[in-house]
Amino acid sequence: MIRQIIFSSICSLIGAIALVMSSAQSKQEDVIKIQTINCIMAAFAFLILGGIVGFIIAMFEVVRNILLLTNKTTLKIYLIIIMLASAVSLYFNSNGLMGLLPICAFAILTFFFGLKDVPMRLLKIVMLFANSLWIIYSIYVFAILGMIIGIVYSISIIVWLIKDGLFVKNKEKNKDIYHTDSIEQNNLRRL
Repeated sequence: MIRQIIFSSICSLIGAIALVMSSAQSKQEDVIKIQTINCIMAAFAFLILGGIVGFIIAMFEVVRNILLLTNKTTLKIYLIIIMLASAVSLYFNSNGLMGLLPICAFAILTFFFGLKDVPMRLLKIVMLFANSLWIIYSIYVFAILGMIIGIVYSISIIVWLIKDGLFVKNKEKNKDIYHTDSIEQNNLRRL
């Protein structure tokens, strides 16, 4: 088991390096391509640890990212991907109820990616929720570094929400809570 954790951590580390590299990119297409490397490495990390559902869902994230690069995605396409990913994952689920967590995280986040004009705050909250499900799953399959990366990512989302004033009681600050900048939303969807 120690070897599996070490090899899984190496995969997670390569994925984390890809995430850091993606933040230095200026083109959205390059960001998506590099973050796809993170999805592939996460898939291998889960596979090494016996997290078959995590592997399957991470590979469907790769498919979703490739479709994002084509700019021809619709809610209908996203729903088909969700159904396929769910069916395949449920068939191969060997993690019991815990195996449902990555499926739910993927389905919720992919569904919101398919909606138009989703407020940025809502999308960030959905991302935080989906990431929380992945953290729990990572703990379950002993993906230690993946869990740490997930926690750091969640903290960054929380910091963004705090800076954006989500937890401020001042109504003037929050009057635009459901308004989003479409360019900013499109950039986030590509991540």
